[in-house]
Amino acid sequence: MLFIFSFSSCSKEDTDNLILTELSAVDSVSVYVKTGSENLTPPVQVIDFGNSSIQKHKNSLEYINLDKITYSVSDFNSSAKKVMVRGELYFAPAGSNINKFLKIGTVTETDLKQVAAYPDVAQTIQIEGLNLETLVGYIKEGKKVSFMIYGYGVEGFETQGFEANFNLKVKTLFTVHGKG
Repeated sequence: MLFIFSFSSCSKEDTDNLILTELSAVDSVSVYVKTGSENLTPPVQVIDFGNSSIQKHKNSLEYINLDKITYSVSDFNSSAKKVMVRGELYFAPAGSNINKFLKIGTVTETDLKQVAAYPDVAQTIQIEGLNLETLVGYIKEGKKVSFMIYGYGVEGFETQGFEANFNLKVKTLFTVHGKG
């Protein structure tokens, strides 16, 4: 076997070329919910993207994308055999009126009791592209963003009261320029 290595000299201009590096960040919040109504509406949860690792690289960002949004349930308490819910995930800048919230994803029909039995397993929220650019813009700008999961009981299942912590995580992928 013959290996040929080629070395070339580098000028200052070559060393000033930019190298792209892909990084990821996960920002998360947790909120306690106690509800027994059919409209299972958790309170608004705020993520301060100004504290995100993305802000450390904001002057050298090349690309940013929302990779996924997940949730898990912990500290669950209910006497029901199943707690079947579905819903939508909305967002808006922190402090916005309810009519300013935009839909970003769908929480598929699920049994919260089953989800709570596996708190280390993240449940993926289906992201919808319609308002994705707006949310990515807020993340890039380092804004405080409020998230709200508007939930419903599932028809055919009696939704009894429950208590739980909803743990929401937003994962972003971004590429930054770095010196060569």
